[in-house]
Amino acid sequence: MIDFPTKSLDDELFALPSGARVAVVSLMGSLCPITLGHVRCFEEARRVLVDSLAATPAGRFDSCIGLISLNDDEYLASKFAGSDEKPLTLHERVELINIATVNFPWIHYTEAPLLDTRSSAATIDGLRARWPSLVFEHFNMNGSDDVLKYRKWGDACPNNRFITMLRPGSADVIAQELHEVGMPPEGTADFVVGPELPDISSTLARHLSRAGDRTSLLKLTHPKVADWLLKRDETASTRLNQCSTIVRGVES
Repeated sequence: MIDFPTKSLDDELFALPSGARVAVVSLMGSLCPITLGHVRCFEEARRVLVDSLAATPAGRFDSCIGLISLNDDEYLASKFAGSDEKPLTLHERVELINIATVNFPWIHYTEAPLLDTRSSAATIDGLRARWPSLVFEHFNMNGSDDVLKYRKWGDACPNNRFITMLRPGSADVIAQELHEVGMPPEGTADFVVGPELPDISSTLARHLSRAGDRTSLLKLTHPKVADWLLKRDETASTRLNQCSTIVRGVES
């Protein structure tokens, strides 16, 4: 069963009337590190599903829970193989998620690999067991680049629902693809199309941190995440310089 330690989230869910609909929006990725863009995706998903004046094709929900699932360290080691970068560990990435979402008690990290249908179902079952009077409905959240690459609208169904956040310039492409399969541009109850958002770049965040550019890094990450990254890279740079000095001393 999922355990939500945040009192404010508990209070919100327990205050909902019987039969209230709760959207469970999950995102799985590397988040190395989590950026403001990742958090913005969850904010927009909640706005679209809960707070928007115009209901989505999926209808209007009474509340929203955001769940983040992470690729493991082995996956990142393979992804970074051959580069001079050292990826953040799973423990570090979870720590930064907790920092970045401190003001969003409805967003949580979960160990469940939520791209796995069985794990997603188990997670939702856990929520239903704790709040049996509420109706929980799960949405996988993706960027439009990933959705276009794998044509995920074709996989959408009541047991495998999606909400897609558009990348800059992708709205027309998505709309055309959906039109060709008989779907409206705003999507369907099982495939909700969200707004266009700025690009999310963990890669750029890492680059700015290694460069020591805090001013630019603050545009991409939570201030405490920025400081954590800068301290990590400064420590790594210091150690590298110390090792280089020792090596030069031995060679001389």
